[in-house]
Amino acid sequence: MRFSQPVIYGTSYKGKLYIGQHTGNNKNYVGSGKIINHIKKHPEKRKLLITGVIEYVTLDKLDEREKYWISKLKPELNLNEGGRNNITDKMLKKMSDNRNGSNNGMWGKTHSDELKKRYSLERKGKKNPFFGKKHKLKFVNCVF
Repeated sequence: MRFSQPVIYGTSYKGKLYIGQHTGNNKNYVGSGKIINHIKKHPEKRKLLITGVIEYVTLDKLDEREKYWISKLKPELNLNEGGRNNITDKMLKKMSDNRNGSNNGMWGKTHSDELKKRYSLERKGKKNPFFGKKHKLKFVNCVF
């Protein structure tokens, strides 16, 4: 869907709804939530995404209106109550539950010694993205 101005939109996937906000930059856009981004990685699933405008808004009202529509429509694909940079305990719990135990793709598996060695060699010296950098420690509200 092309958005030319700030908008609250809805994206449907197999009958489940995701509500998001977009500033409007004339790109084809279906959403950027964690679940939507996962779906977009699979071309056969991406075809099933249907996006439409819920409400055109001003830039300063994007967060407020997104939260309003999420609370009103209670979409299944949203992980939080909306707004940018709004991570809640509920969202962290849901993300954790989706990766723990048997939900984790590596559950009950281990990497072979050969693969571990290859990974290690691929990250040594200048190939390491942290090569030549130093840690900058910053302690904020820490209790030791």
